[in-house]
Amino acid sequence: MIEEQTSPKKKGGRKGKTSGKEESLSNETKKPKITRIPPYEPGQTQPFPLSRSKVSNFLQCPRCFYLDVRHKISPPSGPILTLNGAVDKLLKTEFGLLRQTQQPHPELVRAGVSAVPFQHPDLAIWRDNRKGARFLHQPTGFEIYGAIDDLLMDPATDKIHVIDFKCTAKQQDVTSLEGDYAPILKRQIEFYAFILKKMGLDVSETAYFFYSNGCADRPGFHGRLDFRISVVPHQCDTSWIEPTLRQIKDVLEAPKAPEPSEKCGHCKYLAKAKELGP
Repeated sequence: MIEEQTSPKKKGGRKGKTSGKEESLSNETKKPKITRIPPYEPGQTQPFPLSRSKVSNFLQCPRCFYLDVRHKISPPSGPILTLNGAVDKLLKTEFGLLRQTQQPHPELVRAGVSAVPFQHPDLAIWRDNRKGARFLHQPTGFEIYGAIDDLLMDPATDKIHVIDFKCTAKQQDVTSLEGDYAPILKRQIEFYAFILKKMGLDVSETAYFFYSNGCADRPGFHGRLDFRISVVPHQCDTSWIEPTLRQIKDVLEAPKAPEPSEKCGHCKYLAKAKELGP
């Protein structure tokens, strides 16, 4: 047996005290390992993890998606929106407290929604970005997954509603989904509803976006940012998902990448750079 060694006891010192460097190394060893998804191999028989965001990337540009998933050549990513993340975390804390008492959120009540936060032992897994709610799509072999924000349950119907938290800063109240990003947001929440239904949950077609709209019309910042809250319902249409998964399968099995997309900013940039030469 190996005995635990401690530093020599010094006058006025502490027994077994470690240096800052040793503590740092000890903390580093406790960090969880990040499992990287290997490239997709044509003809592979084992399930392939396919996230909601990857499906969204495919719909925006099949070529960039192919280069990413088949060859691990990812397009440049944008900055991490840490303020949005803070709002998201605080909202999850709020809904978590209401889950314990099975009370609806006051902003939902104001919007005429009586559903309460859904209770389930796997909820923490479904909300984990590295795990998420998952379902094996047998026709393609894709293990599709996505990390939800939260779920509601209507006590009157026992139906489950997907709710997604969004943070923005607009002059007008958010009462509907409009603009260039609207289709992406709709598909996001529809993808979650699709997976949860496949997992056997009784999911309603009605989902909700819980918008926190930052107020920039105050006389100053003063270390405080106010938000106007709005709840936007959305009727989910998941009919696009099955054919999209089959299209993704066909693209990944192809021997070469799709042609560059005229709508893709990355493809346009690379094409123009190639024209200009070295």
